[in-house]
Amino acid sequence: MSKSRVALALAVVVGMSAATALADFTVISMPDAAYLASTTKLPIVGSDYTYVTSLSDPDLTVTFSHRLEIRTVPGSWATWSSPPWSESGTPRVLFDSDQPGTTVILDLSTPAKTFGLEMEPNAFQVYTMRADFYDGATLVGSISRSVDGMAGARLFAGATTSDKFTHVVVTTDPGAMGYAIAQLRYGELIPEPATLLLLGSGLVGAFVYRRRRK
Repeated sequence: MSKSRVALALAVVVGMSAATALADFTVISMPDAAYLASTTKLPIVGSDYTYVTSLSDPDLTVTFSHRLEIRTVPGSWATWSSPPWSESGTPRVLFDSDQPGTTVILDLSTPAKTFGLEMEPNAFQVYTMRADFYDGATLVGSISRSVDGMAGARLFAGATTSDKFTHVVVTTDPGAMGYAIAQLRYGELIPEPATLLLLGSGLVGAFVYRRRRK
């Protein structure tokens, strides 16, 4: 295990007992029009009962610490909630069926200022679910909610203005017998300095080439 992954794992353990944000952090309670307009949804593509280890679009890849199973509501996943508490009552979802099915780490290929997802436990009872938002090994903020497995899915979304999110750790009670996530959304990506340097070098190279052509 790399030093960065060890540091993240230790931060996760510490973060489980933290209920307050350690930096500028705003909780987004519902997927309202402003949230939907300011974010981009990562599509869940594939057949039910197949597995994925990441979701991607041209701008961002979110990689999971272990595989998640594609399901559809209703059908292969029984219930979700309805607007305004969730974006849709019939989303595609990702089910954490791997044992113990209590925690998954979501790694963002590019840091984001806003990130969110909806969650629901597998068992038809109320369980505590949590999302911890990190910048590297630093906890930026946490959201903890009691969520009903019977059509009770809720949004876990946060935004920051002075920080960024590189990882999100999702956790639920072991008694929930697994859980599903859906509607993964992000807003305002923050390229790493190395990426900006490469972009700048490319622009300089293009300028020099144009000068030589002239």
